[in-house]
Amino acid sequence: MARASQLRLYGDPALRRRAEVALARLKAERSELEQLMQAAITGDGALAAEFARLTTVPGVGLVLAATLLAELPELGTLDRRRIASLVGLAPFPRDSGLRRGHRAIRGGRAEVRQALFMAALIATRHTTPLTRFIARLRARRKPAKVALTAAMRKLLTILNAMARTQRPFEPGQLQPAPGRRAAPQPKAAARPPVQAVAGAAGGAAHLDRRLRGRHSKPSGTTPLAYPAA
Repeated sequence: MARASQLRLYGDPALRRRAEVALARLKAERSELEQLMQAAITGDGALAAEFARLTTVPGVGLVLAATLLAELPELGTLDRRRIASLVGLAPFPRDSGLRRGHRAIRGGRAEVRQALFMAALIATRHTTPLTRFIARLRARRKPAKVALTAAMRKLLTILNAMARTQRPFEPGQLQPAPGRRAAPQPKAAARPPVQAVAGAAGGAAHLDRRLRGRHSKPSGTTPLAYPAA
């Protein structure tokens, strides 16, 4: 795709012909590699069954399915949090004391993450179930990269569940979750008991008497007058 878009930039006819020959060679090599991958998968009954199940998800093609089969044998054996951490799609905190730092993904298996990224990127340009998922996140003003990363993790979670249950894709797996429960309202502060109010009033009166005694003049003089409360 990138090489094809570069052809229009070549002004010299000779350079353009050389670029076209190189592009044709790359396309032929890609086609040959895809045929080899397809033959390796169909030659194994277990791989062929898993490949057929994974490709029932719209947007999951040969490259992503083959990458998962080759680079992620743990698919279907871990829960959604562990599989996301293994691939490198789990955000890690960067907190220190009371400071809450920016959370970002890191580590994991880059080959699987790159294949998932391309599937999520295609979903932004074509109509797939992930397209609606990304659109909902963008409507909530999530940054584009955050929405793409969330779509990658969502797709991985669905593929992991399919491998665990040995069931094909169901469109309902990408439907929005039911509305969250309303956040609990803070409880009104309990009124202090009568004994506590009386104790506080008594303490205030005692403090007032001490202050009056401290600021009073020696005997024989008129004490300071305090305004009524």
